Amino acid sequence: MKSTLSKIAVMSTIAMAMLFTSCGKKDTAESLTDELVPKFDALAEAVGSAKDKESAEKAAKEIDTIGDEVLAIAERMKDLPEPSEDEKKRIEEKMKTANNGMQEKMTSAMTGLASDLEAFKIIGEAMVSFGQKVEKAQETFDKFGK
Repeated sequence: MKSTLSKIAVMSTIAMAMLFTSCGKKDTAESLTDELVPKFDALAEAVGSAKDKESAEKAAKEIDTIGDEVLAIAERMKDLPEPSEDEKKRIEEKMKTANNGMQEKMTSAMTGLASDLEAFKIIGEAMVSFGQKVEKAQETFDKFGK
């Protein structure tokens, strides 16, 4: 009896593991783009949160984390097959819309920073570092659109 219960428990565990593994969400170019787009909003929000040295230092850490998250998404994208032309167009449109929104927010945020040069410098350095991280992933991103 004990042996039978043990076998049932083991089989149930294996079955559950297989179920959860097979139900796992697979990465696609569009799903990863959908993960990437909010990173741009988070970037603009981080920059916008910097009002003085202390808040700029906190924002710089957030910007660094966002850069790492963007690189992680790019790593997952690297293994995906070449997208179709239709898929590329959809991705490009999402990225264009996200980029336009981010540009507006960033312009506003950077203008607000101009009154505190120390905070401006901290954020500027964080953005340079962010740009360098994105540059590492540029070849991967180019595979999915302009």
